[in-house]
Amino acid sequence: IIGNFEDESVKQEIAEYFDGQAIDLVLSDMAPATVGHAQTDHLRIMRLVEDALEFAKETMAEGGSFVAKIFHGTDEKAFFEELRRNFEKVSYFKPKSSRSMSVEIYVVAMGFRKCSRI
Repeated sequence: IIGNFEDESVKQEIAEYFDGQAIDLVLSDMAPATVGHAQTDHLRIMRLVEDALEFAKETMAEGGSFVAKIFHGTDEKAFFEELRRNFEKVSYFKPKSSRSMSVEIYVVAMGFRKCSRI
C-alpha cells in the first residue's frame, strides 16, 4: 500500500488488508519533510506518530507491539506516558546506524493492553 498515512482512506485500506484480524505489530518509520527548525520538525513527527498510535490502538491485538521513530523534543515525555498507559513495557532505542548527533530515536512498546488505564 502506497500513500500518505495522514489520509483516512490509506488507514482504511491498511485495516481492510487485514480483513478484521487484529494486528500484532505496528512499525512506523514515518518522518515528515524536515524544515531545519527543531521544534517544528519535532511537532510534525509527533503528529505522525500520535496518528500511528491511534491506528494501533484501534487495530492491535492484545499483547501486540508498537515501534515508532520520533525526534527528541517537548512532546516526547507526554507521548512516552501515553505508551506506558497502553503497553506493559516501553523503552527507547537508538540504532547504531543513527548518527550520535541526530535527534532521531525509536520508541519500543510491547504488551498492548486493549483497555488502557486512565
